Amino acid sequence: MYPLIDAGSAGPVLRALRKARGMTQAELGRRLGVSKGRVSAIERDPSGVALAQILAIVAELGARVMLDDRRLVRESPADAEW
Repeated sequence: MYPLIDAGSAGPVLRALRKARGMTQAELGRRLGVSKGRVSAIERDPSGVALAQILAIVAELGARVMLDDRRLVRESPADAEW
């Protein structure tokens, strides 16, 4: 499991997932239809990347994103306040 502390921590997590699969930036880029440079840029600074793009990368790496509510919530998630 790779916990994300903030938006910036997604880059190292994506890099670790890619390397764990033995995949180069160029190979991941080919699979996603983007350049090696784009993959590199996302791994360096994912803060400006759309969630849909992050999810596409995660899916291509064979991983998934999970949200974990660490609070003790008594109401249903739909009733939770922002």
